[in-house]
Amino acid sequence: MTRWLLVVVLLAGCGDDDLSVDGGVDPSSDGGRDSGLDAALDAGSDVVADSGPADADTFDAGDGELDGGTDAGDVDAGPCSIAPPLVSAQATAYETTATTTCGAGIPAWMPYRAAVSPTRFAGGALCGSCLLVTGAASTQLVLVDDLCPSCGADDLDLQTEAAMAITGAVDGRHPVTWLRVPCEPSGNAFLDFQGSNPFYLKVRLTQIRNPLANVEIRVGSTYEAASRTEDGFFVLSPSSSVTAPVGLRITDVFGQALEFEVATITSDGMTTDTGVQFPMRCAL
Repeated sequence: MTRWLLVVVLLAGCGDDDLSVDGGVDPSSDGGRDSGLDAALDAGSDVVADSGPADADTFDAGDGELDGGTDAGDVDAGPCSIAPPLVSAQATAYETTATTTCGAGIPAWMPYRAAVSPTRFAGGALCGSCLLVTGAASTQLVLVDDLCPSCGADDLDLQTEAAMAITGAVDGRHPVTWLRVPCEPSGNAFLDFQGSNPFYLKVRLTQIRNPLANVEIRVGSTYEAASRTEDGFFVLSPSSSVTAPVGLRITDVFGQALEFEVATITSDGMTTDTGVQFPMRCAL
């Protein structure tokens, strides 16, 4: 499985985006916690956020450049992080279910899943996002695919397999820390339609690397913005009928935009390969 590198950076000043790489995490391993992050956390070091506003839904769009050297004094995920970059929380466990709030199914590239509080879920904004979660047993990447109504603001409800891998237990509450990071899907993003026709479109992007900020659908010669729903879809009642091929423009939280077309509005349950994927903005 792809080896994940935790990013540790020495900040020369507020808002410094230069990154240094320290060690790595294999999400399939039993140990897995990066030694640099381990040392920083165990030593009680300061966790430094970027100087931008503390908007929990906004990525720091740093340059993503890597330079040599390591320093465990301060921890900042640079362009991968969302301010504040490191969240301390409690984790519980839940039995795996076939139906979740986000409803996107279980992707082969991401076996571990998590549910988040209504505060973090933000009306579906976190559906399909990835978290790098550290517990007593290991650090693992998990996919947000459900809502936990009873969770505290920053707490996580981990699928049992994820809870065992990260905390070493499936009962009780356990301390964890987590970061929002880009996902690492295998291949292109996929598009699903639900209950759609030329006068009403409901679409969902899955297997997407970076969280989405906007989804727009081409109507005539212009694009019209769709609205996000709590189940991870985007809906649009266009100003006029949408004709095939259906054009879409998607923008991630880094401001990167991709345009693509699909041949037609498909039936429910059918998935279309978009032929596009957001590039990585950093190494993990």
